[in-house]
Amino acid sequence: MNEERWKVVALATLAVVAAGAAAALLLRERGPTTNVSAVAARLTLGGDEGGTVHEVRRESHPDVYYRVTLNDAPLGQRLALDCEWMDPSGQRFLQNHYQTQTISTTLWNTHCHQRFGPDAPAGTWTVRMMAGTRMLSSESFAVKWTTPSARRDVSGICGWVGEAEPGVLDAMLSAIEYRGDRTDTAHAPGVALGYRWWGGRPGKSSGIHRAGPHLSAVAGTFAPPVASPAEALPALLAAGADGMAGLDGAFAGAWWDGERRRLTLIRDPFGVRSLYYTEHGGVFYFASELKQLLAVEGLPVEVNPVALHKYLTFSFVPGEDVPVLGIRRLLPGRVGALEGGRLTVTPYFSLRESLDPRLEDRKTAVRHIRSRLKDAVARRLNGESEVGLFLSGGIDSSGVALWLQEQGVQVKAFSLDFGEHTTEKLQAETVARHLQLPLTFVKVGGEDVGPVLRDLVWKLDLPFGDPVTGPQYLLCRAAREAGLSAVFNGEGGDQLFGGWTSKPMISAELYADLYGEDTREETYLRSYHRFYGREDELYTPEFRARVGGPGQRRALLKPYLESDQATTFLNRVRLADISLKGSQNILPRAERMSNAWGLDARVPLFDRALAEASFRLPPQMKLHGATEKYVLKLVLQRHLPREIVWRRKYGMRVPVTEWVLGPLADTLEDLLGPAALDRRGFFRREYVHRLRVGRNDAHELRRRRIGEKLWTLAMLEAWLRILIDGRGRRPGAGA
Repeated sequence: MNEERWKVVALATLAVVAAGAAAALLLRERGPTTNVSAVAARLTLGGDEGGTVHEVRRESHPDVYYRVTLNDAPLGQRLALDCEWMDPSGQRFLQNHYQTQTISTTLWNTHCHQRFGPDAPAGTWTVRMMAGTRMLSSESFAVKWTTPSARRDVSGICGWVGEAEPGVLDAMLSAIEYRGDRTDTAHAPGVALGYRWWGGRPGKSSGIHRAGPHLSAVAGTFAPPVASPAEALPALLAAGADGMAGLDGAFAGAWWDGERRRLTLIRDPFGVRSLYYTEHGGVFYFASELKQLLAVEGLPVEVNPVALHKYLTFSFVPGEDVPVLGIRRLLPGRVGALEGGRLTVTPYFSLRESLDPRLEDRKTAVRHIRSRLKDAVARRLNGESEVGLFLSGGIDSSGVALWLQEQGVQVKAFSLDFGEHTTEKLQAETVARHLQLPLTFVKVGGEDVGPVLRDLVWKLDLPFGDPVTGPQYLLCRAAREAGLSAVFNGEGGDQLFGGWTSKPMISAELYADLYGEDTREETYLRSYHRFYGREDELYTPEFRARVGGPGQRRALLKPYLESDQATTFLNRVRLADISLKGSQNILPRAERMSNAWGLDARVPLFDRALAEASFRLPPQMKLHGATEKYVLKLVLQRHLPREIVWRRKYGMRVPVTEWVLGPLADTLEDLLGPAALDRRGFFRREYVHRLRVGRNDAHELRRRRIGEKLWTLAMLEAWLRILIDGRGRRPGAGA
């Protein structure tokens, strides 16, 4: 009897224990962690300043931290969590069991970590954070033992203010995977910042900077470089005009001031780096690339016909608007402050003519400009012992080569070879031989451009109608294959020092009284040789009705060609060239083609101090009779062969007409054939067909205008298919 009683007691005790265990398990499963979710996760090496790493090298014995931000964490409690580290075979390599500290905020950061040694299997690993049997988040990464590849110098930022979906930031960063192997995200109530970059690059931020309620992120570099642009940015912006007085480089930045709940965006003085923004569903979004904003779920993606109208005149899209309705961009040299739901944009940099009579003396002018040119190149070096240079054989890129050598840097030169159509091959060879530069010619034909066209368009992000983009893409690929991470070029000499593009405008101004047909603005618009004045022949009636009234394109020019910031007509033309052709075409185009191959674009002639010095020069030091860039030639005449310095400029001529009527004809049929034109409904069949059979406009004498116009139309249609129809997804990536 007693034995039976003890059995009953034992069974009852076991039942109580089992019930308690079940209750504990239920509490763990349905208690404090029931509503907990992960809103952000990243893998870092070491300190919290680092961002997400996508691969680690086991020979360095890395400590990998898995950092997770939890939402709806239970206040006043401690959570029991597990981290499971799964090796490439799917086996659990290690499991971390731990409890958090007592939770004091519903948005809670937690982490676990694992050290990888030489016995860690190489391959793809996964780490999972678990709350009981419920997985909160997971991340995959690669463990490798091979030697790292050459350093890449590319980056991008994004973010939002408001209440966005948790996965938006990851989607925006994923849209620019080619810009880095590491990501970092930071969240605060009502705001998030994201940053993608390639690791191991001096002078660029190693993650989002966190300082109490402040967050900051910078894509790109300052000139001269600083250890962390993201760390330096808040103090510069907080100091106002004084802090930004000498700010220069190639960058796009964002600073969240949590004390004032204000977001500040900034873009470099000349627009090497880009920054876009939009508002959707009560949330303000910003990003380095247009395609990042198109990754925002639910964002309407509709074409902006007014922006396309401008593109068809300039061959690029000028101004704040972009070809997607509702999305705008921060213009170069601007700072935008978002506070209380209102964005205020103000300039922190603008060029103003301030002629210095001392620079009328030739020797004084030469010394002054030489000093600024050398400084401009030196300020864009970041400890590199070897860099690339795109050498045309003209004095701009040749001068950059000279000043790089004076800094003790090894220079590898690259030049384009269009076969029988090459115009400056002998000049490039002459300069390379004189400066003892290794020179690689990159052969480019239409058959080379066709296969890369879709990736080219996707990487450009905006439509660019200059046919040089295809050759630039292939030139950058060659530089990357040579093991380089940074390339210099000579862009900017024409815009700063009155190059050959100024001559048509000066001639038109001199002889305006003889003809008097075009205004200054109309003359400038016609100088792009696209479709200004041909709209009725090109546009369908439906598209014509959508592009708005007259005067929009001329209005873009009035602030420059009739500016009170310059009194001489030459400097007004230069203001227009720098602000439009330079900042909204040449520079972003060069940056995107370089970044397409992991190269950092260095453009030393678009230097703030150098540009300001050029606007202190009297006009005759720039355009001296028929000699353009006079002061630059004087600076270089003792250092380069005379036949290079004083020769007449030919300029690079891409044989695009031969391409579009030859090896690219099938591509043009796909993009601009009758079926494609009818489907899009923008352009008249008759006009496009006339160009495609090689018939020029009646007023055009140069055959190359046929190819330039067809390329402009083809690039637009390709862009529409990828960025509008495909919402910016990488071609071939699927939905």
